[in-house]
Amino acid sequence: MTTQRKPLDSKLYFHSTIVIDDSPLMIRSYQLLLADRWIGENLVIMDHPLDALHYLVDLDFRNRYLVFLDLNMPVLSGWELFSSLKKALPKEDMEKLFIYLATNADHVSQYHRVCEEEAIKGILEKPLTEQTIQSLEFGIPIEKP
Repeated sequence: MTTQRKPLDSKLYFHSTIVIDDSPLMIRSYQLLLADRWIGENLVIMDHPLDALHYLVDLDFRNRYLVFLDLNMPVLSGWELFSSLKKALPKEDMEKLFIYLATNADHVSQYHRVCEEEAIKGILEKPLTEQTIQSLEFGIPIEKP
């Protein structure tokens, strides 16, 4: 599902905000939080990780993209999706993806090592809050654990 709107003024500009999550409840949460604002021209919601992988590989990498990636998905986990992206894309293209991993609070500490990856900008606790989205919107980086 893709929705187009004029982006808010922001210190950061992304062509699209891409949400990859298999949970209908979390997708609805993202839609509510991002309904009237996101960074970029498009809001893309994807609920199948394999489809998301193909979509991400085919992006126009003249642009930058903000990606919210759920870590705990069936068939292909968020970490497996990220690893597949790293194999499929050159480093220059990976640098155009600003990926925030999203997981439940009790799993955040398990993923400290992934924050060392250049394309991983941080780990976000689910459910996301208005404050988390606002901090991204105004270019305030989420701290890496």
